[in-house]
Amino acid sequence: MSHQFLYATGTAAGEPAAALGIALGSLHDLIGELESNNTFVVVQGHSHTITPTSVQQPGMMRSERPGYIATVTTVVEIS
Repeated sequence: MSHQFLYATGTAAGEPAAALGIALGSLHDLIGELESNNTFVVVQGHSHTITPTSVQQPGMMRSERPGYIATVTTVVEIS
């Protein structure tokens, strides 16, 4: 058995939950990939941070809006 650290981030304008949802979606994809390549995958723990930031909106004007960046760090045991 070995341990692996997984990191996922998400950035969104508006509510912090949107940024966290993006980060968790990325983390879900990473864990799914590990599950397809290993017989045993267990999440041992995680931590997350949410930080206010400016988010640039796509388009011609490229305006900036208040938003958040979320980072999720997870320790996974695999074999």
